Amino acid sequence: MQLRELQWFTTLAETEHITEASIRLNISQPTLSRALARIERKLGVQLFDRHQNRLRLN
Repeated sequence: MQLRELQWFTTLAETEHITEASIRLNISQPTLSRALARIERKLGVQLFDRHQNRLRLN
């Protein structure tokens, strides 16, 4: 995992929303969603549970 990806993961965990995190990080929501999927694929685990537009750490 790269430092940038770790920062993105941390912001997602803090905000619990992809859109809010993408605004804070000044990147597009699709870019952040794809990055999260890529990180989860690399690690072979689902990092967040997705419930009603919210992300919860597993």
